[in-house]
Amino acid sequence: MPIESNKIRVAIITTVHDPNDTRIYYRQMTSLINAGYEVFYLCKEIPKTSNGATVIKLPSFTNKYFRTILAPLVALWKSIRLKNIAVYHFHDPELIITGLLLKIFRKKVIYDVHEDLPKQLLSNDWIPKSLLKPISIFANLVEKASARFFDKIIAVTAPIAERFQVQKTIIVQNFPSKNELIADNSTSYKNRYRRIIYVGEASEIRGLRELVKALELVENVRLTFIGRISSKGLESELRTYKGWGKVDFLGAQTRKEVAKYLGQSRIGIVCFYPEPNHIEAQPNKLFEYMSVGIPVVASNFPKWQEIVDKYKTGLSVNPFSVQETADAIRWLLDNEDEAIKMGINGRTLISTTYSWENEEVQLIKCYSDLLKAIN
Repeated sequence: MPIESNKIRVAIITTVHDPNDTRIYYRQMTSLINAGYEVFYLCKEIPKTSNGATVIKLPSFTNKYFRTILAPLVALWKSIRLKNIAVYHFHDPELIITGLLLKIFRKKVIYDVHEDLPKQLLSNDWIPKSLLKPISIFANLVEKASARFFDKIIAVTAPIAERFQVQKTIIVQNFPSKNELIADNSTSYKNRYRRIIYVGEASEIRGLRELVKALELVENVRLTFIGRISSKGLESELRTYKGWGKVDFLGAQTRKEVAKYLGQSRIGIVCFYPEPNHIEAQPNKLFEYMSVGIPVVASNFPKWQEIVDKYKTGLSVNPFSVQETADAIRWLLDNEDEAIKMGINGRTLISTTYSWENEEVQLIKCYSDLLKAIN
């Protein structure tokens, strides 16, 4: 139920995520604002679009070590200065110290867990390999011990929730809204050029090398790449491949622009490597592609195959195989009627099961429960 007067103030804090992060900015915050809350958003840049929140800019640290040490302290200082905040909701492991200090001030605090931190650290490329496992174990102990002090834990998947094993943990999965990315100017599927799309960050473990190489093996195809490349070295390498000549690299785009390009595409790509943090994940882009009715080419992880293969929403491939990736793209482009059926299956699945409309109920209930405790 919307709050009729004297809006309850909440603070959403992130020092790591893009200010336009879909889970934080476009889904959770929009749901809270629509439910009648007054939202203050502490982040490192001003978002590209406005959703009605009051934005408080935090310093952006280019050095990861400085950011890890200083950003939580600045976030604490700026958040504690806000008046009459009922709930503080933070989204980054590095802000655990901020959350603990807020608890000392007797504040209500939510920790939103987007990733399996110990598994994510095992794939980290800026920590010496000899230290990865010890740091992963230590991070697991710190995160689980700290979580006991927070009022609520929000986990993005069931496996992440199971790590905490506390009653105050709830699951709010990161699915798109039913019509979030439906473009007004979407081209009918049969009139689209042989264009495929990748939306999101390209890092060493997200399969862009194999995808760009696969483009060499498929005739009359172009890749729309929306997002950023994690390192200059990887970008330089990708640009040396022949397949890069078929890539339209657009960088970061607004959600409206993302919707437009999805509405011009025939296939969505999500071919992550089988890293520990990927195998049990539910990648946002997989569900976003399905939400606009295009088939997917996805990694053949068992959890992903439960969706892609079981419901016939696309094709699963070995993410290390350039040939499998190319064959899957070619098959979907050449078998238009089957591709359309797969796209319809995906769209139906989002409408009935994997939608944000189902998840936001849990988010709003979480806040309501905390407010009851305050009162």
